[in-house]
Formats: sequence, C-alpha cells, structure tokens
Amino acid sequence: MYRRYDAFVSASLGEGLGLPVVEAVLAALPVVANRWSGHADTLASDGCFSLPYKLIEQPFSSDPSYLAAGQRCAYSSPAAIGLVLKSVASASARLRKLMARRALAHLLKSHGTVPAVRRLRREWARVPD
Repeated sequence: MYRRYDAFVSASLGEGLGLPVVEAVLAALPVVANRWSGHADTLASDGCFSLPYKLIEQPFSSDPSYLAAGQRCAYSSPAAIGLVLKSVASASARLRKLMARRALAHLLKSHGTVPAVRRLRREWARVPD
C-alpha cells in the first residue's frame, strides 16, 4: 500500500518506535517527520524531510490519566508542515530516492538483524547463571 504514494508524512506529536515510519522506509518511500522521540532513533538526519518542531507540554489526550506530569511533545505548526510538504513536492525524484536509500541504510544499521542480535547477545551475557 505504501508504494502507491510519493511520500509518507507523520506529523505526530510523538512516537515510541513509530512503526508506520519504519514500514514506509522499508517500502522505499521518502519520509516527512519530526526527528524527536522514536523518530530520532529510526530516521537519519539526511534520510528524511525533517519537520521543524518545538517542544510543548502535551496539549491533550483521550484519557488524561495516560499523561505523565510535565509530559512534552513535538509540535509542528500547520504552516511549517505545509512548507516541508512543498519542498518534498518540488524535490527531484533523484533526491527523494536518495533520501529513501539513506533512511533504509540507517534503519538497517541501527535496528536491523545484525544490531538486534548484537544487543540480545550483550544482554544475554548479563543474565546471571
């Protein structure tokens, strides 16, 4: 489904790992997102169209009991999102493909099988006999 589109946009206030972004990267789509929270871990700075943001106190929740005191989020203004979307639309196909390749390389280097196995072995070694 991702491959039907020209880019993937996540204007989320914050994510854990951000699996939709990961799926878009794996589908070779250029990604538009802020590089905060989980997105900062999964997206290379040179492998995405970065949304500018400012950290603000979390403005709402469907259940306020889920929020921690002082919880913050990354807010991107609609105007800032629009400007980045215009830059994506005007970017060359070559640049969009290059960014998608960089994003995939970064994702595999940081979260692929090899680094995951390395982390598992390191943690397993810490388990007492």
